[in-house]
Amino acid sequence: MTRLKASCVQCLILGILLMSSFVNAQKQPSKTTEIADNVYTFTTSGEYISMFVVTDAGVMVFETVNSSHAKPMLEEIRKITDKPVKYAFHSHNHWDHASGGQVFLDEGAATIAHADAYAWMVANTGRDMAIPTQFDSTT
Repeated sequence: MTRLKASCVQCLILGILLMSSFVNAQKQPSKTTEIADNVYTFTTSGEYISMFVVTDAGVMVFETVNSSHAKPMLEEIRKITDKPVKYAFHSHNHWDHASGGQVFLDEGAATIAHADAYAWMVANTGRDMAIPTQFDSTT
């Protein structure tokens, strides 16, 4: 019985550690880093990292992730430039990368995905997923 109690205590401690690391990850502020001239990385938790590039014509966003990620990314873009967001690229169709496009559609951006990703997104639209406005079938 003592061994069982020790195991329960260990499980409880492990659970608390996991929960506290989850809570700490949720509280981390967004971070934008310029990695080259006018090229930036963006993250809200360190888990998903997006990128945006500021050009003379406007801003290109890579990896919209989801609306909870895309909204603060747009806020960070606005701190750096007032140029319009022209394009938002989806790297692939997985819901945790292909959502959040509506944030940039609302800004007037074109959202772009590969034709296969586009077809999957049309067939499997999620609650936070906006269908890309353009697709490309080149490989």
